[in-house]
Amino acid sequence: MNKRPYDNSTYEKRVEDATKKNYFELFPDEETLASSIPNAFIINRPMSGVGGDGYWLHEVDDSIFLAVFDCMGHGHLASMMTRIYTNALKKAILNDEETFPNRILYLMHEEIKEKFGSKEKKLLGTGADMGIVKYNPHIGELDFAGAKMNLYEVSEGELSTIKADRLQIGELFEYDHQYKTVIIDLKKKKATNFYLFSDGVTDLVGGPNNKKLGMKNLKALLEEIYSLPITKQKDVINDYLDKWSGSHKPLDDALIIGFSLPQE
Repeated sequence: MNKRPYDNSTYEKRVEDATKKNYFELFPDEETLASSIPNAFIINRPMSGVGGDGYWLHEVDDSIFLAVFDCMGHGHLASMMTRIYTNALKKAILNDEETFPNRILYLMHEEIKEKFGSKEKKLLGTGADMGIVKYNPHIGELDFAGAKMNLYEVSEGELSTIKADRLQIGELFEYDHQYKTVIIDLKKKKATNFYLFSDGVTDLVGGPNNKKLGMKNLKALLEEIYSLPITKQKDVINDYLDKWSGSHKPLDDALIIGFSLPQE
């Protein structure tokens, strides 16, 4: 009996499909997000099918935690770090029962430092930009802490920036990593759209002059679509990113999560 020749491409395709499946299953889907924050969307566009951008969602007591992180690099090695960062998040919130966003960032940094701080040669980048919010709908409060990832809010059609600390987590272990929590009183606000995103969004190359999208263009878009339902905004943003990039290949993974508060 003649044996069929070994098809390496078929094997590689199976491995690739399994890796993608494991990557996307690591994060909550949009239905899970909507069960906690009804007016929300997720756009996750890894440039290689898997990537270094990730997010995590958890409810405990009266609070909802939502975190977005952008690990160094992209592709399969960076996707390995998304699992490590997800586990570090779970440890800080579930095991250590930490509730302050700035302390969660600190504990995560210490966890990454314990894993990689003593290794002189690392095969992959261990640092990450990260933003984390804690939402308590009962008291109408949103707490934010960021490590090189800002939180953006659009209220009454005007975008403003809630700035993160400028030191990312998981790198520069010789420096002290302390972060601050910004408290946002939603009771004093009308319906406000909030956005967390990785720099792969603003680094998208294209447009009429083959340049990066940049914060200026993204700001104009988010202000323009302010009055649209947040779930409709997802379609508009996706179309905009597609048209901007055109035939250009992305330079990095791109992840954006938007949500509208307070909820009625």
